[in-house]
Amino acid sequence: MSISLGMWTFLLTYLISVPLGIAKAVRAGTAFDTVTTFIVLLGYAIPSFVLGVVLLVYFAGGTFAQWFPLRGHRVVELA
Repeated sequence: MSISLGMWTFLLTYLISVPLGIAKAVRAGTAFDTVTTFIVLLGYAIPSFVLGVVLLVYFAGGTFAQWFPLRGHRVVELA
């Protein structure tokens, strides 16, 4: 389970950050560059434990979205 989460996180991080970095480099100095820089700096300023709880409530436990349920995950046995 931990390896799976780590690999998905790694993949998702690079699928978002590389295209975003290229887009920011191509559009340097535009409104897009300013807005994305603000969002990235805001993400760095929020403590990880606060951001983690907010994301859990939003994506898993709250009434907003149920994309990642907190219960019911089953691990497939390979034996």
